[in-house]
Amino acid sequence: MRIGILVIGSELLDGKVLNTNCRDIATLLYPLGHEVLFSFTVGDDEGRILQALESATKTFPVDAVVMTGGLGPTHDDRTRQALARYLDVTLEASAEARQWMAAYLKRPEEQLGESQERQSLIPLGSRALRNEAGTACGILAHAGDLKIFAFPGVPSELRYMVANHLLPALASNGQLLEKKIWTFGLPESEQRRRLEGLTLDPGFDFSSLPSERGVEISLKMRCPASQATEVQTKLESNWARVLGALPAETLVHPDGLDLCGTLHNLILEKKFTIAVAESCTTGALAFLLTGRPGSSGFFKGGFLTYSNQTKTRFLGVPEDMLSRYGAVSRQVVEAMVAGCLERSGADYACATSGLAGPAGGTEDKPVGTVWMAIGNNLSINSSLWHFRGDRTTIRWAAAYAMLNFLRLTLLEGDHPSPEKSVSA
Repeated sequence: MRIGILVIGSELLDGKVLNTNCRDIATLLYPLGHEVLFSFTVGDDEGRILQALESATKTFPVDAVVMTGGLGPTHDDRTRQALARYLDVTLEASAEARQWMAAYLKRPEEQLGESQERQSLIPLGSRALRNEAGTACGILAHAGDLKIFAFPGVPSELRYMVANHLLPALASNGQLLEKKIWTFGLPESEQRRRLEGLTLDPGFDFSSLPSERGVEISLKMRCPASQATEVQTKLESNWARVLGALPAETLVHPDGLDLCGTLHNLILEKKFTIAVAESCTTGALAFLLTGRPGSSGFFKGGFLTYSNQTKTRFLGVPEDMLSRYGAVSRQVVEAMVAGCLERSGADYACATSGLAGPAGGTEDKPVGTVWMAIGNNLSINSSLWHFRGDRTTIRWAAAYAMLNFLRLTLLEGDHPSPEKSVSA
């Protein structure tokens, strides 16, 4: 089916609240093979809600619209009124909605207040949908062949309504067949260049989504369940051509795991222990390494040595080395690794030191310059990177690049080879 999403709430337009409802709805509809044609956000204004509903359904050939928000007890909750105007009907009290509300509040119906009574109103001819996670009922209305669902905007209530009312109503025999993989170390522009001459069978959709975590690429097709076997065979063939055009070392995991999940499993498989010494990433590396259950089995701990003094005090980095080469240098990050190994007793140690900005850059070391090092008791390898973006972007990009550096190091063997240097 073709679906439209209309999210209502002035607080979303003011930037006071993050709009997660649209993402949650789309994420649940996506695997069922449905296609979301539009997603609009509009404030708590009856006229604007009506205008958005009218213009969207005229512009886009949708089979269903999912509205969320504006069904609460206050006077600025205007979704039900706008929906009634769109359907050209009046509002009426739903006896079922009153009963559900009274049961939820554990009080007799006659003790419901005016604001609560308002929540039992639904457009004439529509159906109330029970909400066991709150007081506001949902609404299912029809405008010809168009189905319109209206749900509360509180995320916990919305999730209940989607699971219990939307998904059963939109169940279909369609399937979404998809292959996904994360890549790292290959810029999206270079990836595009490598793939531009690739010919895929008709009907397949290719997508590429870059972020600090890497570039997630996918290939997908929606099809009837009766064609799933045939389409899956074609998908595997086309996907092999996509992967064959990219360097093997940039493919994070064949099953689509991201960098954190892949590295977590790899470290457990290798039975290594890890410790970190962080400067510019200020704990981000440790955070990413310990994000999954079981990380206590390999993570020894870390040193957050942001200043030169703490690099010397906690990791033993010589003061004259810091004075001569600066904190952002190959020599210092390698010394940080050596100190981290000695003090933690880990099999491997990782270190970062860089300039996240916005100030502090020089001609030789501009903002975005980051040195990294990885080592064990046999050898230490260092890597120079240059990142772009604001302070937050640079720090997270450096943390993910460090994870990938560690992934490649562990894949190459039990011991990193001396003199290796990776740059980007």
